[in-house]
Amino acid sequence: ISCTAGASSHNFDTIKKNNYNSWGGAVCVRGYNAKVQRCDFYDNYANCYGGAVYSGWSGSSIENCSFYANRCQDGYGNDVYLDADSGIDVKNCMFLSGGKYSAGKAAKSWTGNSVGMEKYNPFSGGNGTKDDPYTITNAGQWKLFALNVINGETYAGKYIDLTADISIAYVPVGKYGDKKAFKGIFNGNNHTVHYLDCSESYDRGLFSYCIDATVKNVRVTGSVRGTITIAGICAVSNNCIFENCINDADVTSINDSWVGGISAPSTNCNYIHCTNNGTIHGGKDIVGGIAGNVYGNTLFTDCRNNGAIYAPGDNAGGMIGEATDFVTLKRCVNNARVDAGRTAGGMIGCLRKGADIRSCINTENGEMHAGTYAAGMIAYVDK
Repeated sequence: ISCTAGASSHNFDTIKKNNYNSWGGAVCVRGYNAKVQRCDFYDNYANCYGGAVYSGWSGSSIENCSFYANRCQDGYGNDVYLDADSGIDVKNCMFLSGGKYSAGKAAKSWTGNSVGMEKYNPFSGGNGTKDDPYTITNAGQWKLFALNVINGETYAGKYIDLTADISIAYVPVGKYGDKKAFKGIFNGNNHTVHYLDCSESYDRGLFSYCIDATVKNVRVTGSVRGTITIAGICAVSNNCIFENCINDADVTSINDSWVGGISAPSTNCNYIHCTNNGTIHGGKDIVGGIAGNVYGNTLFTDCRNNGAIYAPGDNAGGMIGEATDFVTLKRCVNNARVDAGRTAGGMIGCLRKGADIRSCINTENGEMHAGTYAAGMIAYVDK
């Protein structure tokens, strides 16, 4: 994209996976007073200057943008490169992966920040207590909240409320690969988060990693697409409570395993009144409407799957793809088709150490299709 004199390059939403062998992997500013505004730049690449944006003209500006995982081969600004004499404004920008803000010349003004710098106050109010929770009212505040967790702020024991419907892209809370987890109590107050993440990376979901956390009363729409450990609500969860969480997003692993509507791999978690309505599509094995794989002492109560489940390999289930340890299911319902290359079950694809299943139903819509084992409750028991 080229911005000429006086032009505005704005409302592009998400700009991703552009490759350019010269200046500015996604945007090259080529005129005075040109503006790049309200954009999310993800996974762009340039050979020379500015993996996402190059600006070489005084009077231009880059405003209210976020940058994540952009790259410049020569190292001159993985995210942004400025090449003008103190005439460029960089305002209210976020660099979410520690990407370099690199300036050949000084910026006229600078109000952007990058990972590793100070924590932000992303909230519109509250003090984080049960009686006065922190509040998030817009997508910008959500991004700052996510950035703080990536930076190492766990919010352990803190209460966080969402007070409006929001739309976000490519900014999960936490980062499992770096062991950056959310440990607080998040209440969506029955609001909807429209979440778009087609990064084709790993550990993707509205939350990437939760430990000792509660996530409740939230609906996720949109699309989540990645490689391994992909979910609508939380990619990886340990010792968590998920209550009244609804996933309407389509969740896809393009080439690997551990995929779920609510969570992917899950250890010692409690799922209460959770529902999946999205299509859950695994790239290989272990795909579930609520959880991909469960470990430890895991409980599902009054959960429901209404979305089609696909696993080209082993172990797909309406509730759980694979239960490695003992699991309890009470009053759960599968109401959708489950397809797998080898094992497909209405409740569980593969059970390894026993289960307590009470008052659960696989409806007439819950057709099981598999190459080897298929059943309305448990397709395969491996003890």
